[in-house]
Amino acid sequence: MEAFLKHNFTIPVPIEVKVIRTKVDRDTCESIIDFADQYKEEGVVDNLYDVQRTDWKLHEKEGAEEILRPVINKVVSCSSDIVCPSYFDPNPPKHEIKLNFYDTWVAWFNKESATLPHLHLPFLTHYSFSLYLKLPSGKSSIGFNQCSNRRLVDVYEGDLVIFPGFLPHWSFDMSDGRVLLAGNFEVQQITQKSNA
Repeated sequence: MEAFLKHNFTIPVPIEVKVIRTKVDRDTCESIIDFADQYKEEGVVDNLYDVQRTDWKLHEKEGAEEILRPVINKVVSCSSDIVCPSYFDPNPPKHEIKLNFYDTWVAWFNKESATLPHLHLPFLTHYSFSLYLKLPSGKSSIGFNQCSNRRLVDVYEGDLVIFPGFLPHWSFDMSDGRVLLAGNFEVQQITQKSNA
């Protein structure tokens, strides 16, 4: 067995990964910031550099479900396009998807902050999202890595970006007052809807 283990290796294989960007209205973004502000923590040390944030379980706080409902609904409605892509069928079947949201947090950045390169979970059924609640500079960006390919995507206030949790990502494009809602969810069930 030991000899076999010495010969294990990995080969990065490029695959097409779908990332979705959609919009959330300004009122919802402002409501989330107001709600999350009461849960802001100091001295957080993780992949977020020089950032204040809530804990990972913002969605479990009293009143959070009502505040986060528009975002959750948007994520659910967009998820079918990610987890059930139909590249060749012009009239793809509709799917009913059951999701489990297990992490959500809000982070407040300043011009010295950074989101260091990281990934969330290396499982194919796990996805992540970033909602740009407030961008005083007008725009920001999120970078993605896949094998040797890098892609920098411009984002604007109200942009909701949904992507596979295994996709490495980062952001060094910061400004004072930048606020972000992020989260992770798992696809638990996919059922094809009948055409009847």
